[in-house]
Amino acid sequence: MKLRFIISLLALTLSFSQLSAQRKNKAYLDYIEKYSSLAVKHQKQYGIPASITLAQGLLESGAGRSELARMSNNHFGIKATSSWIQNGGKYLVYTDDRPNEKFCQYASVGDSYEHHSKFLKENKRYAALFKLSPDDYKGWTAGLQKAGYASSGKYASTLQSIIEANDLQKYDRMVMQEIQAQGKSFGVAANPRSNEGQTVQAVETDSENKHYSYPLKRSEFMLVTSPFGMRDDPMNPGAKQMHKG
Repeated sequence: MKLRFIISLLALTLSFSQLSAQRKNKAYLDYIEKYSSLAVKHQKQYGIPASITLAQGLLESGAGRSELARMSNNHFGIKATSSWIQNGGKYLVYTDDRPNEKFCQYASVGDSYEHHSKFLKENKRYAALFKLSPDDYKGWTAGLQKAGYASSGKYASTLQSIIEANDLQKYDRMVMQEIQAQGKSFGVAANPRSNEGQTVQAVETDSENKHYSYPLKRSEFMLVTSPFGMRDDPMNPGAKQMHKG
């Protein structure tokens, strides 16, 4: 009787784990379907691999389901600096690593994606990444970890696992093939970084307001944190993990 109970309990646990994994997979697939075109657009515009943008969005926002993502459209865990606030940027206050931390709030997810791309493009810490080919996702993941985008020592391998499990690199190849067919190429010359001290101009987007809501002139870099609160563990389907900074 006891053995039968243990077997039933194990079967129930396995079924729950499989259900959780299926729900996670669906959430990931829905997220990718919804935002892949935006990531592709940013690869063309900024030279950042679409696979990298999508993988970071999936990881940092819990596939768009984290509290921060739902309440502020913040899909990359970017914290609000004093410069952001002084320039009129909106923010939400949460207790994360420390009490009452401020996180950037956006009018749309598109604004969050744009801010993330400009953050990488304009931050000197990531300059070396733009010397890589936009389809070199392994080089990009390693470079992001080395530059300190996140504190986790497994950040690169986690992003790579997400990319490969969801075949996100296909979007990189698609953009590269399109660019090559047009006789163009990526690189530092084709994708010049903004001059130091230059004020970034607003770019029209597909968001409802047609203009990005974040402050355009910055004197300091944004701080990036890993996902806010509880999130799905990308390496262990069905499990949860707490934000660790």
